[in-house]
Amino acid sequence: MKKLLLTVIAAAFIFASCAANSERQDANTASGSAAADTAGISSESTSESASEGAAEGVPAGNEELYRAMLEAWEDGRVSKMYGYASAELRAVIDEDAFTQIFDGMTETFGSITAYSDGARTASAGYDIYICHVQLEHAKADFTLTFKNTQLAGINYDLRFTDTFEKPYENGVTERYFLLKSGDYELNAVYTYCQADKAPAVLLISGSGPNDYNETIGLLTPFRDIALGLAEEGVNSLRFEKRTLRYPREFTAKYGLDEEYFDDCKAAAAYLAAQEQTEGVFLLGHSLGGQIAAVLADDVDAKGLILFNSSPRHLADIAADQMIAADPGKKDTYESYALAAKEAVEDTAKGLNYYGAADYYWADYNRINVTEMLKDAGVPVLIVNSRSDLQIFDTDIGQWQAELSDAENVTIRIYDDFSHFGYRINAADTAQLYRKADFPEELIKDFSEFINALS
Repeated sequence: MKKLLLTVIAAAFIFASCAANSERQDANTASGSAAADTAGISSESTSESASEGAAEGVPAGNEELYRAMLEAWEDGRVSKMYGYASAELRAVIDEDAFTQIFDGMTETFGSITAYSDGARTASAGYDIYICHVQLEHAKADFTLTFKNTQLAGINYDLRFTDTFEKPYENGVTERYFLLKSGDYELNAVYTYCQADKAPAVLLISGSGPNDYNETIGLLTPFRDIALGLAEEGVNSLRFEKRTLRYPREFTAKYGLDEEYFDDCKAAAAYLAAQEQTEGVFLLGHSLGGQIAAVLADDVDAKGLILFNSSPRHLADIAADQMIAADPGKKDTYESYALAAKEAVEDTAKGLNYYGAADYYWADYNRINVTEMLKDAGVPVLIVNSRSDLQIFDTDIGQWQAELSDAENVTIRIYDDFSHFGYRINAADTAQLYRKADFPEELIKDFSEFINALS
């Protein structure tokens, strides 16, 4: 599984140890996400406060606490579960956000129909329990971590079990289904408005094993973009990456076909086959923007949007990130980047640079983003922010230097939104577990660009 620095923090994982409170730009610890669909969903099941839940008495041990939490969730008493959270966990996530994880899951995927125990392990003073939860439209493997009879962490992996649709009051509908790509099936969501014909955009996430909402903390940028675009008459498809769903399938010799291209082509074909679709566009975030540039011809895209992406080599960006965190090893990090950029297929040996083998880098080295955009033959919108902690002024400057004269390229630079679009301090872990609105001006930028070409 490729783990690069330009990635997301998956929302399904919350672990409030001291280390978890640091900035984790390169964390890829969680698998699938039901919290992906909980942002912005208000809970009606929290009829009692956390303090009231705790007042009923603390279970005698971690085993009893695990049972008590399952019973509380099944009975719709999520706030009682929060009453057992450790102080460290509470510092990261408040009660409203906590209830969104559980109530939001049942709001989207239906009520709990069954659950059963999985493995139990102990490590460094923590007791770790796995519970297999069956919902009406999905199944989830929940990992609950306890210490000293308190909840210390939550992790879960969600898998759709059938195709179903979720309508919204504004006329927007979301179809949840498994996207077939060769021998693989990936969680996917098609978001559409009521128009007979509408342009459609494929959302391509950045590096790392991202879920279908490209979740970070409890923020869900791809879901917010999809719903925002649908209100502006633009349909969309988003899907989880194969590196998330099938990590054990990947070897050091796999490259961009396995990480991106095969599945993106399958997703674009699904989108093009919908009766409503009137032209397919690509919107790539971070590394996904570079991937969109490569895919433009293969999927006959009508236009490309590169959101907080970069024209620079990924290894150079990774080196800059590491140097910013550890300036004393500047020469070492730059040497890793140079080795990655010099990797070729004939001499690759499986050496690892910045979380990817030299086989992967040899494949990636075939990409020249700026030349591909110039030759794309379709309009391109590039949107970046100077407050992005994972992209540097050098990246923005290179866009402007190399593409400002390209007739098919429009560049827009903002000052105040994060790598994922929200106006938050992404270095503050707690802010990732609070509700935030995706900027309306970004939705406007994306939708106006697409609708003008439709």
